[in-house]
Amino acid sequence: MILTKQDVLDNINLFKQTIFVYPTDSIYGIGCDATNYDIISKLRTIKHRDEKPFSIIAPSIDWVKEHFVLNEIELEIVNQFGNWIDVDGVLKPFTILLTPKDINFLPENLTFGLSKVGVRIPKHWISDIVSKIGFPIVTTSVNVSGKVHMTSTDDIDKDIDEKLDFIIDDGMLNGSPSTILTVDENKKIVYLKR
Repeated sequence: MILTKQDVLDNINLFKQTIFVYPTDSIYGIGCDATNYDIISKLRTIKHRDEKPFSIIAPSIDWVKEHFVLNEIELEIVNQFGNWIDVDGVLKPFTILLTPKDINFLPENLTFGLSKVGVRIPKHWISDIVSKIGFPIVTTSVNVSGKVHMTSTDDIDKDIDEKLDFIIDDGMLNGSPSTILTVDENKKIVYLKR
């Protein structure tokens, strides 16, 4: 089922117990409720992604501040959510690895016991949708692990498409996956993926 932005705004409850494709400020993502162990397991099967952790799109900056331990550098970066950051003179979407205040507030099959979680809030209207649903969603590329990232819903792998509950189409996206960064123990920004 192909949906528009207005369709999902009119039916926010669609996001419970479902797996869906959605646009971001970079590429199309595939996601689900990041607090639901069973639906995350189903997404892992679809993605053929056994043990790599997933990142999340957070509902709001305040939600991030409530659930993660933030030093002053991380707080400065988190306050830039909804915008892009300068990476070597180029503005890019970003994901930051953060330490949860309580590692058990997200399911183990999301993090695989790692001490940090990838968190982002895209510079895109999908962030308004996530804010309205009030819980974080998994954010990962639509492709099967190891294949090309998707910038158009026309490019969805047939095997994945058959297992989706719905697709939010926003046309052609001109992007690449977000930059992944962390702040080390010396409070220096480290780019893990540019």
